[in-house]
Amino acid sequence: MRGLTPEETLEVQERTADIYRQEQRWAKLYGTMVHILHILKWFPDIVDDRIERIKRYRQELHNLEILLGNKILNNNYLLYDKILLMNIEIEELFEENAIAEEIKSKIQRFMVMGSALPGSLNEAAFVAHFENVDSAIQLWEAHLNAARCYALIYSSGFHRAPFSVVTCRIPDWLVALWENSTKQQRFKIIDGLLLIEELSEHYDQWIALEERTEWLHEVRRWLLWHGRWRAAKRITRLIRRIVKRKEYYTQEGFSSPTWFLPIPETSHAPDE
Repeated sequence: MRGLTPEETLEVQERTADIYRQEQRWAKLYGTMVHILHILKWFPDIVDDRIERIKRYRQELHNLEILLGNKILNNNYLLYDKILLMNIEIEELFEENAIAEEIKSKIQRFMVMGSALPGSLNEAAFVAHFENVDSAIQLWEAHLNAARCYALIYSSGFHRAPFSVVTCRIPDWLVALWENSTKQQRFKIIDGLLLIEELSEHYDQWIALEERTEWLHEVRRWLLWHGRWRAAKRITRLIRRIVKRKEYYTQEGFSSPTWFLPIPETSHAPDE
């Protein structure tokens, strides 16, 4: 049995949209309208009045967003459709040779929406570690890579949030896992720590660091015992950067903070 042609798919989707309008099922209509826009964008010759339909459906989507309001943010499917619609809008700006500032503004919306990703991945890792430690370590690595992305975005100047700092977490469950982890798991954890060290060197002004010096000393000793001198040296540099921040904030009157923001106007000179 053959699948539907693009023309048939468009016809089916538009009939479905008519039904949703009649039944006032606005959330369903929103997703269907986004799908219809995708079809019209992917197949330029699908109908003679393609441009007019796109304009009409775009306005209808705008009205639906006003009608649905916060429901879009509270429904994963609607939020996914909203992101697809934003992608279409950015593609159109490129096609129309829009000015760079207008395109930049649209792209920044994605960055604002994704700014919670590093923290969310860290929390997901915490949830996962109760059932599968290896998956939790992978999610922690994803958290660090997401932090890296946002440190790069902030440092580039392309987009800066009101609080343009990301925290490289070394969570309690990971520290506790170290004692009973396999050698392979330990090396995965060390890979993550070395990424934090790299970020603290290259993106010092955009990274917050946790106070884990006591445990990091333990990791360093283990590396030395296994002949990993270069990795041990990098962990030493990370410890020094944390201690430097701790000394600064202690002098500023902060009592026993557990993580440290970048030092204002800190030097970017390499650590000794």
